[in-house]
Amino acid sequence: MYCYHQVRSGALWVWRVRTTAQIPPDPALGFPGLQQIVEIHRHKTHKRTGEVCEETDLAIISLSPGVHGRKPRPDRGSSLRRRMPPP
Repeated sequence: MYCYHQVRSGALWVWRVRTTAQIPPDPALGFPGLQQIVEIHRHKTHKRTGEVCEETDLAIISLSPGVHGRKPRPDRGSSLRRRMPPP
């Protein structure tokens, strides 16, 4: 897991990025050939008000060979962007 912190515009931003083959059991992610995803979690805290915002995005980084009758191309990736509720 990679973690990055930054203070900007009066807010503390924390990003956590990880890759995983453990796909969340969400029917909306029923993507044929899905093998691996990257999960990007953002946490923002406004320093003055204490307001907290969180969001998680997922992106496909690995598919089974030959999905949809096409051969995988190493120079191109597929992505699926979904807003997930905070854990």
